[in-house]
Amino acid sequence: MKFDFFLSWITQAIIIIAIVSGFPLIFFYYPNEAFESVQRITNVIPYGLFIRKLHYFSSELALVFVFFHTVYELLLFKKPKERYNFVFASSAFFLILLLLYTGYVLKADQAGRAAALVGENILKDSHILKYISNLLIDERLFYWRFFIWHILFLPLILVIFIHMHAKKIMPHITFISIALGMALIVVYTLKLPQDIPFSIPTNHLKGPWFFQGIENMLKLNYPVNLSIVLGLFPFLVLPLYPYLKKEKYLHFILVIWLIFYTYISLAFQLKLLTYTNVIHITISLLSKSFKTILLSNIMKKTLERRRVPWEDLNELH
Repeated sequence: MKFDFFLSWITQAIIIIAIVSGFPLIFFYYPNEAFESVQRITNVIPYGLFIRKLHYFSSELALVFVFFHTVYELLLFKKPKERYNFVFASSAFFLILLLLYTGYVLKADQAGRAAALVGENILKDSHILKYISNLLIDERLFYWRFFIWHILFLPLILVIFIHMHAKKIMPHITFISIALGMALIVVYTLKLPQDIPFSIPTNHLKGPWFFQGIENMLKLNYPVNLSIVLGLFPFLVLPLYPYLKKEKYLHFILVIWLIFYTYISLAFQLKLLTYTNVIHITISLLSKSFKTILLSNIMKKTLERRRVPWEDLNELH
């Protein structure tokens, strides 16, 4: 079996485990007393901690494997006859991020509440997303809105997109067994992040790890719309990928974005971040990328004038 098929089916199997492991939690989670019900699941209900850890870590693994699956497909990509297939795949990637974010909010501790408030402020302050804020935010039904999206709408849309992408929902039992084994290893190896009660004062709250880049950009007073575009840049361009004529340029730009987003996500923790050096690094990376693209086009035109085929460039080296 080819590695890309193996990776795709393992990814899909982990997503199935993440969805199925969330079903038992639905019956013990009450949005009206969200934090108390999470603690009851964790500390009182038999096997509640195990199921919660399985759901949490399988979801995190799903995001990691979807990322590597996307990267691998980009490297091997050949324009398919059904170009919308890639649109469904990139949309499913984004939906998994939304599921992880809403799940982070639903743990209903100080960190979850803070992440919800940051997301609410982004929606309200953004000229792009303010029109959909009412679909998620309602102070009277605060956790109910996130709960309904997390257990109903987002999983349903995700399953539809996976079916449209893979033409099949359930992978073979072999892949499910391998994915379950991987998830169990992580469950018994790592600890669940500690919930922070509202009774404990804390000065440092942060959102989910994949949200850190956008949070740090907002701390540095980046415009809200710019932070959204920079944070969600891959999901804005990946649906267009099958329709581009020069995919290698997009590869290079995505690598630059990944370096920038990783740096700005970690730099506060590593104490490397100032407003000046972030701007300098951003401008430097963008200028280098454009210079590379410009030089590539100049070299190509020069070789064409000399009647040297562009494909023979590797042979010249």
